[in-house]
Amino acid sequence: NGRMAPLDNVLVRQAITHAIDRQAVVDLAYSGYGTVIGTFSTPLDGWFKDIDAYPYDPQAAMDLLAEAGYDGTPLEMILPPVSYASRSGEIIASLLADVGVEVNITNVEWGVWLEDVFTNHDFHMSIVSHVEPFDLAQYGNPDYYWGNDSPEVTDLIAQADAEPDEAARNELYGQVLDKISEVAADNWLFVLPALAVQRVGVS
Repeated sequence: NGRMAPLDNVLVRQAITHAIDRQAVVDLAYSGYGTVIGTFSTPLDGWFKDIDAYPYDPQAAMDLLAEAGYDGTPLEMILPPVSYASRSGEIIASLLADVGVEVNITNVEWGVWLEDVFTNHDFHMSIVSHVEPFDLAQYGNPDYYWGNDSPEVTDLIAQADAEPDEAARNELYGQVLDKISEVAADNWLFVLPALAVQRVGVS
């Protein structure tokens, strides 16, 4: 939540991103299934970029926290009732503890999550899978729940939405990815896989 201190400080957001080992999250929370991503795009998107602006580096995280003057304020993580969120949350809380950031986890039902997190923005951190086809455009909406308020990003998205040429449009969306990654607008973990269990002879 980029509106709420201390996460309104870009250095703190960058530090948190450095502190999270995304491959470990995939391995431990989802048995290795899932594709690690470093920004808000998947390999299936026409504007996909393989960006890893802040790779796992606990020392860099601690250095950035010190530079930011982080005072040890605990962060509140509110999680919806899905297994990927609860599993990932525990791992991330442990990784952040390693760099001196205490995370208090609260597990809630969807109705509470929608009211407290999505609507009222009363949270520090949360984990949810964004499966809508074009949530990238929400980075141009300062009222959206994650609180990314960047007039430059809003302008880029407006330009892209008005651009009839697909290649030029994807280039503009790529610039959006660069901008949101630079400021660690969120921490992108992995593409949630679509798994199927099958058995021969069952119909």
